[in-house]
Amino acid sequence: MNKFQISNFGPIKNLDVELGDLTILLGPQASGKTLFLQLAKLIVDKDYIVQNLLKYNYVIDGDSDKVLNYYFGDRLSSMWKNCTMVKVDGEAFEKCSLLNAENADAKERLFYIPAQRILSISDGRPKNFMEFDISSPYVLRNSSADKCPIRNSWLYRTAFTIALSNVLLPILSNLFNITPP
Repeated sequence: MNKFQISNFGPIKNLDVELGDLTILLGPQASGKTLFLQLAKLIVDKDYIVQNLLKYNYVIDGDSDKVLNYYFGDRLSSMWKNCTMVKVDGEAFEKCSLLNAENADAKERLFYIPAQRILSISDGRPKNFMEFDISSPYVLRNSSADKCPIRNSWLYRTAFTIALSNVLLPILSNLFNITPP
């Protein structure tokens, strides 16, 4: 999958992206950058995602809007409008194709670490998939404790510590009126 064309999907009015070895997405806050990445994951891993939702007893009942709500967050299926167009490498991707996820042995192919991953920490430990409510995006739930393949690695702990120190250090510096090193 190299080329994505998306129009009229949530805040995305018209997007044409050709992925390369390194692709950088730039844009204002809430312009659809994260939404594009989440949609790309949904397209790439739809069989795995639907099977995972079913494994955790999410009821789909042949309704693609339910899949979208479970994936993007409660009531967010409305981002996919009647005029929404999604093409991958020139071929249309229809939301009804989410219901054709028949590969029970599907493997996750696109590893996605969500920006809001700090929200997955509860009581000093990563939450598991079922501890999140329906408003939490699938990518956040899926990157939680029982799914993240690098969660116990030195790299993950170090990255988390650095992210935490980048958040806490300015707050503590302002609170105690000290200059950080």
